[in-house]
Amino acid sequence: MKGKLIQNKYCILRTLGKDQFSETFLAKDRGKFSFRHYVIKKFRPILGNPYAEEMRLLFNQEATILKRLSGENPQIPRLYECFMDGEDFYLVREWINGITLEQKVQCEGVICETEAKQILDSILQVLKYIHSYDIVYHQLKPSSILLRKQNWLHQGKKQDYLPVPIYFGGVKELAKQPEKFYQESFALANLKEYISPEQEKGQSVYASDLYSLGLTIIYLLTGKTPAELNHSPFSNKLLWQHEAPDPKTNLARVIDRAICPRTQDRFTSAEEMLQALHSQPVLISRSFDERLTKKSSLTPEIKLISMFFFLSLGIIGIIFSLLNFGLPQLSARSKLDNSSATTERTKTMSRSSNSSPIKSIDGLDIPIFPVGTKREKIFSYLGNPSIETQGYWGNSKAFSYFDFVPNQVALGYLADEKTQKVRQTEMTFNDSVDLATIQQAVQKLLLENYSPDVENKINQVFFKTSAENQFESKNLAGVIQRDEDNGIYVGIWDKDFH
Repeated sequence: MKGKLIQNKYCILRTLGKDQFSETFLAKDRGKFSFRHYVIKKFRPILGNPYAEEMRLLFNQEATILKRLSGENPQIPRLYECFMDGEDFYLVREWINGITLEQKVQCEGVICETEAKQILDSILQVLKYIHSYDIVYHQLKPSSILLRKQNWLHQGKKQDYLPVPIYFGGVKELAKQPEKFYQESFALANLKEYISPEQEKGQSVYASDLYSLGLTIIYLLTGKTPAELNHSPFSNKLLWQHEAPDPKTNLARVIDRAICPRTQDRFTSAEEMLQALHSQPVLISRSFDERLTKKSSLTPEIKLISMFFFLSLGIIGIIFSLLNFGLPQLSARSKLDNSSATTERTKTMSRSSNSSPIKSIDGLDIPIFPVGTKREKIFSYLGNPSIETQGYWGNSKAFSYFDFVPNQVALGYLADEKTQKVRQTEMTFNDSVDLATIQQAVQKLLLENYSPDVENKINQVFFKTSAENQFESKNLAGVIQRDEDNGIYVGIWDKDFH
């Protein structure tokens, strides 16, 4: 076919692909000094073949969709023309010089989180544009997204990343195209790894594209396809984070929500996913550690007062020693007074709430609020949080108490906006906190769900034989992991929360 002319103006350079119904060519203008290249798809119907009509519909649909979308967005291949030549149907579109995301990983290895976030952002932008036309793309996977060559050779700048979706034969117009058309299409056979559960059933929505996109980004971070990764036997969630090189919490949580098996648990739109991607991370461990690294902002006046205060304490201590004052008795009395104050605070809290008394850890006086606690109870006991934002999961509000026990413990919660009950509780422990305190905290959070297996997973993270362990019980799930600054993060949530 090389050198053959089509319509007396397109000169074929080489064949890009071929099957029983179609051929795809790389071509250029007939002119000797023309530098414009094209991708030309040729469809030839075969009479009597049961798939012939289906493939004809795919070609017509691709032409219709590209005609609507191309020309206004640099991430959509430009459609130049469609025409019939005898019984054959031709589609001529822009040729994009570059490599697919799949080829990039195969050639260069897995990509860093920063680059993955840039690519995710860019693909979400183009999905937002496609969805604005009431169209579900339907074909997202690493081999269907192309990076322009001039961009992937110059890494590091956000504006350089313009991934381009290049297959439009299986897209779906929500209001017009009957869904059953896609259920048996052999043209999508190699896509099944990346399609959502509802798409397999013929019920795709915008969130179906976000699901496929999440799996695509996981491939970029891990180099593994969904078929090469394990699933949770309880929730059927994909277990991928241990395969990624130190994934940051914000990106990991956005991906995890995008690939939830249930449609209602995912983002509803590309815009919502974009907002979550660029929102301030809610995870308390990072915010807590940032607080720990901040320098003191004490004014000279406060420092002077503090110096006199501690000097006075020293003088009083010397006087007590000279007078042979019974320090052991003072210490015991002080502990008793502190214990009484804590007990009184707990009793006060119990009187102001219909729920059970606060469970606290004696060593650090950490209040324990298990999943199911009312949000107002936590506010009443702990006061206003350090930060309160929209939660990542479901209709939730996230609020955190940074540095609750100075330099040792931070607390965080996600509460349902309707019921105001906590659906997820979080704690971050500085590396200086002892193992027994962490075990006791998790035990009081899990109650009857605490088990030797959970304790063993805590020990593995504490002694650094494992960076992350997940667990599930009848109604709760959770994770214990080392954060990037060597603290230990514990998160426990309702199993159906995310």
